[in-house]
Amino acid sequence: MARVTNKGIIGAVGNVVFFEMNGKEYAKSKKGKTPKNKKVPLTKEQSVFKIMVNYANPMIEGLKSKFHFHFTTFPYNNGRKWGMKKYKSYLKGKGLEFNTDWNIANLNEFSDLTQLMEINLSIKDEGNGKLIVVIPEHNPRNEFRAPSSTYKINLKLVAMSSGFGETDDVLRFAEIKHSILYSETEIPEQELVIETGANMGNICVVALALEYCRSKSDNFVEDKHWLPGALIAMGKLK
Repeated sequence: MARVTNKGIIGAVGNVVFFEMNGKEYAKSKKGKTPKNKKVPLTKEQSVFKIMVNYANPMIEGLKSKFHFHFTTFPYNNGRKWGMKKYKSYLKGKGLEFNTDWNIANLNEFSDLTQLMEINLSIKDEGNGKLIVVIPEHNPRNEFRAPSSTYKINLKLVAMSSGFGETDDVLRFAEIKHSILYSETEIPEQELVIETGANMGNICVVALALEYCRSKSDNFVEDKHWLPGALIAMGKLK
């Protein structure tokens, strides 16, 4: 309510407030009430991104001590993007099974695994946390690009699994290494076993890195262009 005086109007009329200051009359609009912040539900895209940050990021972080190239924001961004695409497909009811499509996510921005290795590994889920990695028959010199004087190539495979928020299972890492002599001319199909130690229903991501060695030892070439690493498969364990 406003009050009329010999000096004019003092108070409020509607949304306008009249007042005096330093002998002069002024008018201003009332401040509206600040609405209480309502919690806006996340979109599906935001929900999947949050899941990737909470569960995929720690997996990639754990690879820093196992893969030899320098980790920037690239492996996290590229790994999340790859994982989100697969996880969104899973949420649509298309399943999340290991397959042989060789759709990968490079983690080292300076080294493309698909340009250095032409064979496609396939991964089979045998149940009870056991994965079988199948390396097809190949000739190393035809199927791998390698720096000069390469003696052998190590294939380092890391399986990372957790409940991904669906269960409270902790993050687990399982690692194996397989060496290929670069001088071999024909290597038959081979099967490698990874015992993940994870429970049925856990989501597992498999990563692969190559190490080029110029001697019988495991002293690898440290040039960042010869240190490929990638996420190669993602599946829900049977």
